[in-house]
Amino acid sequence: MTIRHYLIGYDKADGNPRIEIAVPADRMDAVRRMLPLCSDDPDALDPYELSPGDVRHIASWAGRDVNERAYDFFLQAFEDAVPAA
Repeated sequence: MTIRHYLIGYDKADGNPRIEIAVPADRMDAVRRMLPLCSDDPDALDPYELSPGDVRHIASWAGRDVNERAYDFFLQAFEDAVPAA
């Protein structure tokens, strides 16, 4: 089973996903250190709401420039497939 993590930006008005950015696998250790992960979720399988600063860092690691305040961003894990946005 391969888990991929994505930065997902949800529209603040209607709650629909509007932007998705694949988190580089080689940066997931840094992402885990940034987040207050639960002790029972060391692989970050649960969705985590991200601060604007976290969004800025993760997006830059993926080579993307985003308006981190335009959407509600979450780190989300998906198994073997790219999420539909």
